[in-house]
Formats: sequence, C-alpha cells, structure tokens
Amino acid sequence: MNKDQTWAKLLACLQKELKTLPDKPEENPETTLKALWFKAAGDAKSAGAAAALIVPELTAEQGEVLLALVAQRLSGTPLAHITGWQQFMGVDMPVGPQALVPRRETELLGRAALELLADTTGIDLRIIDVCTGAGNLAVAIAMHEPRGRVFAVDLSGDAVALARQNVKVHRLEHQVTVREGDLLAPFAAAEFHGKVNLLICNPPYISTAKVGTM
Repeated sequence: MNKDQTWAKLLACLQKELKTLPDKPEENPETTLKALWFKAAGDAKSAGAAAALIVPELTAEQGEVLLALVAQRLSGTPLAHITGWQQFMGVDMPVGPQALVPRRETELLGRAALELLADTTGIDLRIIDVCTGAGNLAVAIAMHEPRGRVFAVDLSGDAVALARQNVKVHRLEHQVTVREGDLLAPFAAAEFHGKVNLLICNPPYISTAKVGTM
C-alpha cells in the first residue's frame, strides 16, 4: 500500500466524519488516525502516546485492518476500546469495556492527591482509592509517589480484573493492591484504622437503572 496516499485519504475522511468530544482534546482526526494505524501495525497505543510518533509502513493485509478500524471508530466505538489503551497523567494504561475510560478531568483529582501527599511526611504513605475502575488513579499515584502504598477497591469484579492488569503492566504489584468489595468494606480491618494518609474516590456516573446489573 502507498503510505502517503493512504494517510491523506483516511485523514480527509476522519476530518469530515469524525465526531470529537470536548473532554477528549487529544483525540483529533490526526491523533486518532495515528492510534488506529499503530493498532493495525500490531503496536497498539493511545492517541496521546501516538501523537508525536511517525507511523510505520503497513503491509497490504495491515492496510485492510486499518480500513476496518477506521470504519469501527466512525461507527461510534470509543477509540480507547479499539486500541485498548488510554493515556492518563502522562502514562499509557490498558482500558476496556470493563470500566469507564479514564478522562482528562480526572487528572485534576490525581494531581490534587499528589500535592497533598507531597506535603505529607513519612516514608510509608497509605492511600485508599475507592471506585478504582481501570485503576488509573491508583497506578498514576503509585508511579508519581514512590512512598505511596495504594489500596484500590471496586464493586465490579470485571473492573478489578482490569485494574490488576493495569498494575501488572506497570510492574507495581509491590506498591498497589486491588480488592473487590463495596466502598470501604474491604478495609474494615484494624490495620487500616487511623493509618490511612489519603482517601480518594472518583465514583462512576452510572444511571440508577444500570446499578442493579453491576
């Protein structure tokens, strides 16, 4: 396939038809195409991570895959669900339909948490992350604050599995523990009483009707 011609054709298509979201400024037509291109090449990454990279040459077969991926995105499938990755606080993280895709505004909570921890003395800081979802806050805080020992929890078993995958991908098993349970129930043991430095929570915006199916 002709790389330049394919790029120009698909970019024009996305510029015309792609519906972008105001809360995902990193997903414009060009970065979307780059992310889909790398996915087709077998090197999946988020739009944020792909933005500054040069796309590789594709085989004819990979070119067909790319066309299918572009069609899938234009049909309404979230980009992160196609690539399997979303950038959060500068880190690419695995995502999927098991939990809501991390959004840019949630980084405000993560950075506020890091500021509070920076002002906290001690070498062993305990943080509890309630409603962890994909585990993005827990992982990001652990990566940026090496003193942190993060305990994450979610009611959904599928979300817990995804969060644990996120922890494993970033090799943070020594620093982040993910538990399944309702809010603070998994932390009722005496070891947590009066020994938690920070509690964070980014609850999902799920309709009441859907809560009963979780």
